[in-house]
Amino acid sequence: MGEIIFDWKLTTPQWQFFNSDAKYRVFVSGVGAGKSTVGIMSGIKESVEQPGSVGIVVAPTYPLIRDVLYPELRKWLPRELVKDFSRHENTVKLNNGSIIRFRSAENERGIERLRGPSIAWFYLDECTLMPQMVWSIMLGRLRQIGYNCKAWATGTPKGFNWVFNIFVKNPIPESSAITGVPSRSNLYLSEGYFNSLEQQYTGQFAAQELRGEFVRFEGLVYADFSPADMIVDTVPEHYDNVIYGCDWGFKNPSCILAIGIKDEADYVLQEFYQSRVTDDELIGIAEEMQQKWGIGPFYCDPSEPASIEKFHRAGIRAERANNDVNAGIRAVASRISTGKLFIHERCQNLINELNMYQYADDEKDRPVKLHDHAMDALRYALIESKSESHYAASAEMMSAASAPIPGFHLDAASGFDDFDEDFNHERHSFGGGHMPRM
Repeated sequence: MGEIIFDWKLTTPQWQFFNSDAKYRVFVSGVGAGKSTVGIMSGIKESVEQPGSVGIVVAPTYPLIRDVLYPELRKWLPRELVKDFSRHENTVKLNNGSIIRFRSAENERGIERLRGPSIAWFYLDECTLMPQMVWSIMLGRLRQIGYNCKAWATGTPKGFNWVFNIFVKNPIPESSAITGVPSRSNLYLSEGYFNSLEQQYTGQFAAQELRGEFVRFEGLVYADFSPADMIVDTVPEHYDNVIYGCDWGFKNPSCILAIGIKDEADYVLQEFYQSRVTDDELIGIAEEMQQKWGIGPFYCDPSEPASIEKFHRAGIRAERANNDVNAGIRAVASRISTGKLFIHERCQNLINELNMYQYADDEKDRPVKLHDHAMDALRYALIESKSESHYAASAEMMSAASAPIPGFHLDAASGFDDFDEDFNHERHSFGGGHMPRM
């Protein structure tokens, strides 16, 4: 087969990112600006231009891989280049020997499994929803001999987190950042779509979600939150007590936080944060957390008594949490101001929300009901954490092996035919020539 040319029509910011020669690069944009599209296209480019290369696409969750990244790959990768596709292994093999693997960083076990063989490139999609340790682990794998190793990431800002720090504030060597790409830069979306978004987002939320800007929110509920002092990469091995905060959701994310208490300090050890999760799946997640960290009470959003009852029937000590918002905020703020709250770096969604949780402009004692799922879970737990004696975590429980999370995997392997069938419905231009440049 001759050289490949792809008939790809990209926006100016996308072309700038796609054609960048930087070893490390990031594309930060508003929602709907085509960040996942250009991220996947960049992976196809590397796989074609570097035969025999191995690349990995990492996403925060498997549903994001299934619902967003696989469709993008099917849309832009010509069928003629594909040798094999396995849903079971989450792997696409090309005729030139290159391999593209898809992996999730949705929990600690998934993140640790990112360690492994050498690769030539990796791509983090929705990077601001993943902890920096994912980027660091993947950097250690960029060692496939004989290849021009590269890494890139795309996402929408979530406060001044690690993405801002390493690409904007103190850029790492050989890096390039394209930031502030507005949603409206995508000329292929309808005016109605943009109008709908602009009606929902105003002020700093609009700057972040629609204009792709890193912003510090005014009127932050937890203005004393200090990432440098509170975010840690190591935590104690044993705790006096362990408690859990639980915020129900389905369309919105459900959130469970595991919190260890030692010497009157609270350590947020692990988070689960995901949309479209059933009560039965949450029970499995809660059981896994207890196997890892220890038995303790789950302080739950009291608005869903049926879900609390399901936890009870499964043998989980679920309790209706005190839903006094201001009292809960005071409990959290007290831990922050006294230096008694620490958060493991893996809890990126909690960290993001702490950077964005703000009071409404018109009412200083009423937080905005956005980006508050981890915030609710945190206050449910901490408002109760000093009110009674809790179960202590035994040494055996602290070292127990984690059980698999039920229900979170891609569909069973349907083989290359499934991928092939999708390609029969979408054909794209290619032929002799070269990869597009601008």
